[in-house]
Amino acid sequence: MRTWSFYHRETGAVHSRRYSNDLAEFRNGEPQASFKHHLAQNTPADHVAIEAVLDHRSQRVDVATGKVLGVESAPAAPAPDPARKAALAQIRALESGQDRAVREALLTGNHDRLADLEARIAALRKEL
Repeated sequence: MRTWSFYHRETGAVHSRRYSNDLAEFRNGEPQASFKHHLAQNTPADHVAIEAVLDHRSQRVDVATGKVLGVESAPAAPAPDPARKAALAQIRALESGQDRAVREALLTGNHDRLADLEARIAALRKEL
């Protein structure tokens, strides 16, 4: 069985669709008209067929040369910064205690405690 993948004719991005056919008639290494018709019918618009099994997530085709290339993966996430982790933990702790401050502000009209919490959280966010 022979398998074809497809890539975009301008960008080289590999399409997720593939076409396989074991009925293709080849003479002198060239596919015959009926097979070419079936392949054309199954080729996505603006794409080119290539006889290969390509992975659309990790490969692309150089449109100038037709060469299959690997796609650079995203760089690994940086190691967590201990200071950032500590600041986030402090922010979470302060935010978890704001219910009482909101209740006091609503009941008494005194927003001092709520404003103090907000100022402390804002200072910690600057460290992030």
